[in-house]
Amino acid sequence: MIQAEEAVAAEFNGPARAIFLYNRLQGLKRQKESFEDKKDFFSWDDDAEKVIAALEAEIERVRSELKKEKDMGK
Repeated sequence: MIQAEEAVAAEFNGPARAIFLYNRLQGLKRQKESFEDKKDFFSWDDDAEKVIAALEAEIERVRSELKKEKDMGK
């Protein structure tokens, strides 16, 4: 799924790519928050922690891409 989104993002340039990355970042944050909220209601396990860690890593990767877009626009 991530590779497919990267392929779509690569087709955009300039502001459209930045907007795509921003929207992706917001979606990842919502997923992470939703998953973290669930840990209060369900028993927590290592797999759930791995999912949150993967989401955090993807958030940082998308932030890095967004920063590159900003730096390229200067």
